[in-house]
Amino acid sequence: MEELTFGEQVKIILGRKGMTIKELAELIEQKTGMKMSRQNLTQRLGRDNFQEQDMRMIASILECPFHLSIMDVEGQSAAKEELEARKKEQESDMQQMELPLEEMQVNPYQSSSVRMHPTRSGYVQVYQRETDDWVDMTEWAFLRDQEQKKAMLGEHYLPPVYVD
Repeated sequence: MEELTFGEQVKIILGRKGMTIKELAELIEQKTGMKMSRQNLTQRLGRDNFQEQDMRMIASILECPFHLSIMDVEGQSAAKEELEARKKEQESDMQQMELPLEEMQVNPYQSSSVRMHPTRSGYVQVYQRETDDWVDMTEWAFLRDQEQKKAMLGEHYLPPVYVD
């Protein structure tokens, strides 16, 4: 069974407590001084767009314990799953190398390819193999993600390929 996102959990707790999203938004404003409209909170809950400090603050306001875990139900870490996905990706790359040239896929980019954004300063584009598309990301966010991957994967971390 798939685990619930933080946003889904908050909605369930609100229902159990008989509270509305508007009431939670007002409590957030009262306790933190941070501006929070019902619309903004609804969007963030829907997108599950929260930093850890915001999740802790909301859990505290709702008087619920907060547990942050990167382990799935079976006890395997998310890092192990990502490592397995990378191994499969590398195996696929190796199999493609063995194919005759006419059967080889055209796209040469790896999923860890990154390039400077052609028009936006401070942004990079990261190649996503799943969608076969380049995704815009701030340099800071990209570097943060790479540091997290490096910490999670340890010696299995593969640095990104920088494309000119």
